[in-house]
This record gives sequence, C-alpha cells and structure tokens, in this order.
Amino acid sequence: MKILVADDSKLVLSLISSLIKSLDEHYQVLTANNGAEAITVAENEKPDLILMDWQMPTLSGLDALKKIKESTVTQHIPVVMLTASENTAEAFRFGATDFIQKPFQKEEFITRIKNILAAIKGPAESNEEKLKTEWLNLEAEKDRLRNLKETLIRQKKELTQILGKTKILHHKFYLEPPLLKENFSEYFVVSCPLLDIPSHMVSAKKRGNQQILIAVGIFHNKGISAFLSAFLCEKVMESLIPDKEKDLSTLYKIVTTNMKEELETEPLFKLIQIDPTNKNITWYGANIPTFLFSGNNLINLDNLSMSSPFHTNDTLYVIQNGFLENTDSRNSHDIFVDFISQHQNIAFEKQKSTLEENIKIWQKELRQQNDILVLGIKL
Repeated sequence: MKILVADDSKLVLSLISSLIKSLDEHYQVLTANNGAEAITVAENEKPDLILMDWQMPTLSGLDALKKIKESTVTQHIPVVMLTASENTAEAFRFGATDFIQKPFQKEEFITRIKNILAAIKGPAESNEEKLKTEWLNLEAEKDRLRNLKETLIRQKKELTQILGKTKILHHKFYLEPPLLKENFSEYFVVSCPLLDIPSHMVSAKKRGNQQILIAVGIFHNKGISAFLSAFLCEKVMESLIPDKEKDLSTLYKIVTTNMKEELETEPLFKLIQIDPTNKNITWYGANIPTFLFSGNNLINLDNLSMSSPFHTNDTLYVIQNGFLENTDSRNSHDIFVDFISQHQNIAFEKQKSTLEENIKIWQKELRQQNDILVLGIKL
C-alpha cells in the first residue's frame, strides 16, 4: 500500500513516516514538501491514501486538495487533512475524507490511521470480513465525531473568551472614554445591552484647546460586529479631529458616509460639541434623544442642528430607550425623561444607581426590544 504524506516540516514527515512503518513495514511512504509536489506525486504514483498538511508554502494543502479532487486521475484517492485549524468544514466541502488535528498524540494518530486504512481497503468476500470492515468504519466515524465534538467544545470556549475580552475592551474604550473623566467632574454611563456587547458607543475627543467633541453612535448590528463598528467609527473620527476647519455637519456627513460604505447601513449618530469657556453647546444629528436640564427647565436638543448656551451645573442627557420597538425622538424617551426630571437634582452617583435599580424594575414590566443607554454629564 502506498501512502503519500505532504508537509513542509521535515521533522513531521519523518515522524509520520516512522509511525506508518510501525503499522506495517511493507507500506510504501511517499513524501512531498508542499501542495504542488503533492499533486505531482499523486498523479504519478497514485497512492492509496494522502495525508495532507493544511498550511504549506507554494500551494496550500487546501488548494492541493481542490486540484486532486478535480482531476479524474486522482479524485478517487482519500485525502486526510492534517490541520491545526478549527475550520474543517471547508476541507470537507472540497472532498476531504477526514482530518487529524495537530498537534496529535502518537497513539491517537496510529489508531486513526489504522481505522482509516481499514475503511479504504474495501470489503472482503466473506460475511465475517464484511462485518469486520463495517465495524471498523463505525469506529472510524465514532473517532471522527469524537474529535469533532472536542473541536466544537474548544471553539465554544475560545469564542466565550473572545466575547469576554471584547466586552471589556468595548466598555473601556467605547462606553467610558478617558476624556470624559478628565474634563467632567461628574458624569455617568448606564448601558444595558440585550447581548454581551452593546450596539452603542460613546466617544469623546478634544477639539482645539477647550472644546470637547462627544460622539454617540447606535448601530444596527450587535455583538462583535457592533464592537468593530465602534472601532471603525472611532478611527474615522480620529482622522477628522485635527482638521479644525470642518464644522459638525461636515464631520457628521463624512463619518456616516464612511460607516454606510463599510457596513451597508447608516447608524444613528449624534455629535455634541461642548465649549466650557464660552458656555455653549452645539450639536448635529437627530433621532437620538438628547436633553439639557437648566435649573428645572428641560431643553430638548432634538433639532438636526443648533447651538444653545448653558450654565454651570446644567446637565446633559443622551438616551437610547430599548423598551420601545423603534427608537425615535417623538416617542422613545418618556420613561427615562420622567425619571430624570424627578431625579436630576440628586448627586450623579446616586442618580446612576437609582436609574439602574429602576431599569431592573422596568424590565419586569416592559419588554426590552433593544439596548439601553443613558449618558449623563454635569456641565
């Protein structure tokens, strides 16, 4: 029986060759150092089995697999992929018979190869041999399913770790940016996402010597995609901030255009520029409810573009109400505005804890349709 082993590592070639020889010294082991060589050897020697490494120079194992399965000369040869990758579905789609995860234990490798070779030798004439072959085939399938299960468990664990790290990074950079703490003595951010990673972001950048530019974005995608959307938005903002000549409307249009090109959907987006020296606030963007409390007066900053003076200790609030089917400025802020109207004179730290307690109560009474965000800043 001829067995072709393709791997760019001489050490791996030597190890696998010796393991195959330990099964039967009469087995002929052929070797190739890359995918292109594997195709040539397969066409010339027509081995009974090919063990193919996935990652190889010149031509990858996956590309070599495609070529082998496209050729009428070699398409019948079983190909087992040797891979450290978790993405085995693509190899099966292109005709792989099985896969062996790298790195592998010697005993496991020998058992897998025994089962695979038994499965491809073909049924014997006697019923006893047929039953034995079927049993070996079942054992090989059980082996493959066990390895697939282990791979899925590992993938799930890694995905959970990635989600956890992404959630931490999103909160650190896109919910409480350092500039808020540096420039405002009192502020809070309350975020209650439906999934682990929220679909909203808060960004704060210095513009000029005194002005603080705050960007609030609400994306249509969620999870890791929302984190990547926030990252894209932040990078576009960073590239525009040094240009002090651009007004808010121009900044807004550039950011939303870039986001739409990349995401194929335009996020809800609002820019708020605070000038502490001249006590003035300017904004651009609608559909994200924004309010200024001056004394006991509520000023709705819901026009597309405008500016307004403010006084020391006035408070600014930006809201995403996830309890309503659609977030829009006409009807999406009632429950939160009522709460803020009643509590806006108490300390911010107390405001935040009380608001979080109330949201838990509301979640029992109302159906949460989307993520919730409340940003509060004492000016």
